[in-house]
Amino acid sequence: MEQVWNILLPVLGTLLTALVSIALAYMNKKLGLEVAEKKEDKLRSLVREGVLGAEEWAFGIKKRSDSGVAPDHHAKFDYAVKSVEDLMRMNGDKRELPSRLIRSLISQEISKLPGLGASG
Repeated sequence: MEQVWNILLPVLGTLLTALVSIALAYMNKKLGLEVAEKKEDKLRSLVREGVLGAEEWAFGIKKRSDSGVAPDHHAKFDYAVKSVEDLMRMNGDKRELPSRLIRSLISQEISKLPGLGASG
């Protein structure tokens, strides 16, 4: 019986080590995905905030304008891009995202929010 135990113990130890390694790799991958998803959710939240801020900015200009004209959509879009970049910095996001990626995220967000563009 002792000989069987001496043979099985190293095999079981190796098997247990392999299973623990697989479990740790799986947990690390899952955690990495969750962190990436949280970062993406936070970025999308900042983009939404930037888009809504640009709408408020344009509405304020329209309201104060003698002619009642709001900035055009290009000006609002540029304002939203700048807002998103500023919001990222203020929230400690050190990523330097290309402007075209921010513009793409803004376009996606605008398409999800009903009624945007009413101020001009």
